[in-house]
Amino acid sequence: FSSYPSGFDPLGETNNINGTWGHQQVSRFWINQLWTHDAVRDRNCESIMRLDADSCFLKHMDVGDALPGLKWDTVVYRANKMQKDNSAPFVKGLFQFTQLYMETKSLKPRNKDMWEKANTLFQKTGRLPSFSTDFEICKVSFFARKDVMDYQMAIADQQPFGVFRESWSDVHVRFITLALFAEPSMVDLNTPSSYGHGWRCPGIHGDIVEGF
Repeated sequence: FSSYPSGFDPLGETNNINGTWGHQQVSRFWINQLWTHDAVRDRNCESIMRLDADSCFLKHMDVGDALPGLKWDTVVYRANKMQKDNSAPFVKGLFQFTQLYMETKSLKPRNKDMWEKANTLFQKTGRLPSFSTDFEICKVSFFARKDVMDYQMAIADQQPFGVFRESWSDVHVRFITLALFAEPSMVDLNTPSSYGHGWRCPGIHGDIVEGF
């Protein structure tokens, strides 16, 4: 987290989250840094599973339970659910930036339903939908694809540097990215039966989950 986008001077900027750039750097990592990270590239990782610190699997889990779609050619993303959080403070300018990017690149959303949900929510409330990313699985080849990476780099590493200056969140960028580039059949929102979060995870409170 010690490197910053070219043209962005962290010492000459003012941010408003805990007096550091940590929150913004975490979002940047999940938006575009992960897919070309040495640990991912050197191991030829096909998929990345993301879990919150207070998430767990409650029983022995067959790989097929967690990764059913990602062995198929079509599915590139899996998360728990779509949600409408209080995102207005963290999406200022994001939707407008994306609309301008689409015009510049002559892009049309591949998932019209997701795009319409985002557009409608934004026009009515100034918010954007997201996925519940306490659990998500991403196919690396999709997110590292050139057209997808071009957008993710524009979001986090180019002017107006909205991830840093406006604290654009990776969860809302993830939703918009998939709306733009992923066909409906490429997104799966089925939660693994053995997945637990928060109070459902006894190990979080010092207990031992058998077989975990």
